Amino acid sequence: MKKNRGHARCNAAGLKYINDKENFDYVIPMDGDGEDRPEELKLLIDKASEYPEMVVTADRIKRSEGFFFKFCYLVHKYLTFIFTGKSIKFGNYTCLPKFIVSQMTEEPATWSSFSGSLSKISKERKSISSTRGSRYFGPSKMNFFDLVRHSLSIISVFKTTVLVRSIIFLAVYIFLVLQHISLVTLIPVGLVIFMVFSVFALSGRENITELNNSLENINSIENFK
Repeated sequence: MKKNRGHARCNAAGLKYINDKENFDYVIPMDGDGEDRPEELKLLIDKASEYPEMVVTADRIKRSEGFFFKFCYLVHKYLTFIFTGKSIKFGNYTCLPKFIVSQMTEEPATWSSFSGSLSKISKERKSISSTRGSRYFGPSKMNFFDLVRHSLSIISVFKTTVLVRSIIFLAVYIFLVLQHISLVTLIPVGLVIFMVFSVFALSGRENITELNNSLENINSIENFK
């Protein structure tokens, strides 16, 4: 990209460009910083050969970050499952058949969350086990607030489910706990309301027109051929 638009927008624009301009059977989006290990490409391709009509994801079984980040990421996965019913263990390192790429370019949620959009579109997937590799240069720039935004972006793809589950949670919580109201007992209520508000605010960023316009910001693909 001529201008850094964030990984979700860059992936979405790249898929859109490839879908419109190139001939292909599969696409494997892959980070170039070493965290997506090149030696796992063969595993993805072999699995795709075995299941040619299925999405294949590289599910993380081991991470390389510090304890605090690993703990926060675990919390993110559990919150995602609780509020959406989706267990998402993968990022953009996947093998996508052509028809899935076409569907993702038509799905507005791809603009804000690659893994959330793929989970919404492709209910059944195959996977390989993936170990997060060491970066080739420098530490990751993702911090705690980036992880929170990343988590909320995934959850926002399923905003209707989030709203329904949040209402049920609040109703049960109020019935069981808030008979004796205190500041402490109100904290979970505030957190859930904040999350629902954030999810709906982030979902407003999904804009397929903006995605199409972003193609103008892609550097000429001929530079890389």
